[in-house]
Order: sequence, then C-alpha cells, then structure tokens
Amino acid sequence: MDAPYVLPANYNPPILPKVGIPTLMVWGLDDIALPAANLEGLDDLVDNLTLVKVPDCGHFVQWEAPEAFNFALNEFLN
Repeated sequence: MDAPYVLPANYNPPILPKVGIPTLMVWGLDDIALPAANLEGLDDLVDNLTLVKVPDCGHFVQWEAPEAFNFALNEFLN
C-alpha cells in the first residue's frame, strides 16, 4: 500500500480536451496517492499552466506547507 505507484506497461492515457483557462497546480512531490509521474504531459493538456512543485510535502500541500501554498496562490492571482 505504501509502495510508490507505477503505471502498467500497457497504459494508454485517455484522450482529453485541452483546458483553456489559466490553471494553477500546486503539487507535493512526496505525495504517495498522486505521484509526480502524474505531471508528465500535463502541460500538453493545459494551455496556460502554472505548476508549482513543493518538495518534502505530501498530498495536502495547503496543510503541510501553507507558506508555499499561499505564496503560489498569491503569485498566481496577482
């Protein structure tokens, strides 16, 4: 259960429409539930993506690293 997730060798991602609105993604790099491998190709799906990777942080960035989260959000909204 605690082992990092690995995509199956035959995995093919679904075809999704592009997101056209400005999007902020704040990602904890130590997230076991949603590993950083999920970020691969995200910039191909979102035209105006701001991606902030937070090291030493798990799934709940807003609780585990509130300063980093709030800084990213303030920068994005300004």
